[in-house]
Amino acid sequence: MTSYPEFEFPVLCFSKDEEIRSVKDEFGLVYCSVWSLSEGIQIGMDLVDVSGLCRRIVAVKQIGLAPFSLRRFNPLRPRLRRVEHVFEPGPTLSLADVQRRVCVCIDRHPLFWWDDSDFEEPLSELKRKVCGAPSIAAIHQLLGVDDLD
Repeated sequence: MTSYPEFEFPVLCFSKDEEIRSVKDEFGLVYCSVWSLSEGIQIGMDLVDVSGLCRRIVAVKQIGLAPFSLRRFNPLRPRLRRVEHVFEPGPTLSLADVQRRVCVCIDRHPLFWWDDSDFEEPLSELKRKVCGAPSIAAIHQLLGVDDLD
């Protein structure tokens, strides 16, 4: 079912409602929160790796729990769930395609990216950096890491 070795990490994950996550390794894909699983957040999400390979998640199934780790332990949060995905293939995306899609996500959810009192300038600057990024991996570094939990 799950075939992560075909992905070259990091992976950009685009949700149905144009949110974006950047996942640095397989751990970020195979574990998610109870909430993410129960709400079906990952269903319909497009995953794009650094080579432009695109796969859409069409199903997610819990297959266990994350291993216990004191580093990730928080008594107020339930343990992460180990999941398995079913993918459908998508087209290979060019760097320009990914840059456009990231900019659409920034425009759709500006408050997610805003961290300053000057609203327009930081967003314009971020989009300029995305459009000038020399690779999909460079876009990942600009956006930072945020697992799919």
